[in-house]
Amino acid sequence: MGALQTLAGVNLTALSTDEVEAFRSVPAMIFYGVPTVQGVLMRTLAVPRSVAVSMGDRFKAEETPGAALRLQRARTWVEAQPSAVWDSCKPPEASLSGEDYRRIWRVLNGMEA
Repeated sequence: MGALQTLAGVNLTALSTDEVEAFRSVPAMIFYGVPTVQGVLMRTLAVPRSVAVSMGDRFKAEETPGAALRLQRARTWVEAQPSAVWDSCKPPEASLSGEDYRRIWRVLNGMEA
C-alpha cells in the first residue's frame, strides 16, 4: 500500500500536516481496521477495535503536548482511564461493559492475568 501511495505521486507539500499524517497512515488504517489516525494510535496500544476510534478521539480532545512522544503520552492516558471513560466510548449495541473493555486491554498489555 505504501508503494502505491508513492506511485500515486501525491504532492505532500500541498497538504496540511494533519492531511499528510492521515495520508501516510492509510496502510496502518487498513491493517488495524480503523478509519482515523487516532484509531491507529489506540490500536497500536492494543485498544480493542470497537472502542479504538472513540478512545482516540477522546485522547486527541484531551491531549496536552509534552516532552514525551505521542505514543508514550497516549499509553499513559489510556492506562489512567477509569471504566466510565471506556463505557462512554463503547458502541451502543456492545454487550461488554466499559470495565470489560478496560480489563481486556489490561490483560492484553500484561497488567492483569
